[in-house]
Amino acid sequence: MKAFHYILGVPLMTMFALSGCSDKDEVENPPVAEDENQAGTNPETSVGSSHKMDFTFKSFELKVEDAEGQEYEAEYDTEGTETEASIDDEMNDKKLSGDEAMDELGPQLEKLEFNQDAPEDEVIAEVVKDFGFEEDYKNLELDITYSDGETKEYTKSK
Repeated sequence: MKAFHYILGVPLMTMFALSGCSDKDEVENPPVAEDENQAGTNPETSVGSSHKMDFTFKSFELKVEDAEGQEYEAEYDTEGTETEASIDDEMNDKKLSGDEAMDELGPQLEKLEFNQDAPEDEVIAEVVKDFGFEEDYKNLELDITYSDGETKEYTKSK
């Protein structure tokens, strides 16, 4: 009888252990670019596009610290068909992941127009402006992996 419990118990424990390893940052419904053929059509009858928004990067990690030591962290990462997003905003006491984070990050990331050839100060100025930090931050760290695979780090301290 003990052998029966052991044989049945081990697979059940393994299943419970593996089910706890889900990735809550995964975006189930990544943002999509507007299909050129849909422009001007009735939104109630048109079918959504199936391709992702075209950012100039595959990975975007932003960490900003204000004068009081509170931090804002935003992460976006896409690889193949999987997209992950998260926001940990101590400044506004907000923590988002998955689709909720992507809903907030998507419009901000979409505004960014720089590429890997842009000067560091231009990249930082655009991110600060589009994310609404203006000049009230102490430290800023930004890691970006561009669409061509090139990774760049940008930092600025005041």
